Amino acid sequence: MQSNNIQSVITRKTVIAELAKRDVHTLEQLATLTVEELQSMSGIGAKTAPRIRASAQAYLEDKPIWFGSIPESIRKQGAILDVRVDPDTLPEWPWGFCLSNPEQEKHYMIDMPGMPVPTRLHLPDGRMVGLVPHIDTAWAHIRDLAFDNKWTAYYWGKSITKHLNETAPEIQKDLKPRMVDLHKIFVDAVALPTKSTGLVDTATYLGYTTWAKDNKPFMSHLAYLHWRRDQNRPDALQDALDRMAHNTDAVSRIWWWMTSGKGAGN
Repeated sequence: MQSNNIQSVITRKTVIAELAKRDVHTLEQLATLTVEELQSMSGIGAKTAPRIRASAQAYLEDKPIWFGSIPESIRKQGAILDVRVDPDTLPEWPWGFCLSNPEQEKHYMIDMPGMPVPTRLHLPDGRMVGLVPHIDTAWAHIRDLAFDNKWTAYYWGKSITKHLNETAPEIQKDLKPRMVDLHKIFVDAVALPTKSTGLVDTATYLGYTTWAKDNKPFMSHLAYLHWRRDQNRPDALQDALDRMAHNTDAVSRIWWWMTSGKGAGN
């Protein structure tokens, strides 16, 4: 039984106050409002109104509610990109890249400042990692893989293009046209009865379960730092790679749900 609390789908206090003025306090009341009625309220725009209504319905009915459609262009399978960053730098500096191709083969690149030239590292678990002296090399490799194989690079959330714009502006003009933010498409088309539209909540609801036991923010960064301090600890680097792989697999699960018969955006 889902909560009937309106704050399950609306967190902005000004919007909650505006709804209260109209005696709207529960999800049931919220779901009965039309998109036009919601849009007439201060703080609720044309894109937000249908999303709010659908979110209320999703919680009440405990199921996904479609209120939009997905573009035909994303039905073509592509690669999935995950980028890990150092949260203590400004701008946040990428150190790890994972590009999962349509066959879910993973291409890993790790930033190793001070290296004279790029090199490859073979790990005990059989994976091969590209070590690069500067992240420009990693971004360029992502670009070349996408162009050479004619892949669309799907990703989840605008932070990845933010990192690209801030840390590789010369490469972004070529790579960005091949990138698609599935999160933006998803939230404009379907609402789930979940706490957030973040990757973990969304993918878990849609059936992805292969997360690390301590799946907390920046755990991959801590694993990377452990390996940087002691490069005789390949298990630490393997842990960082595992977490990137989980993220790309989770995005792949969402893409599959959106474009298959499991979703209704068809």
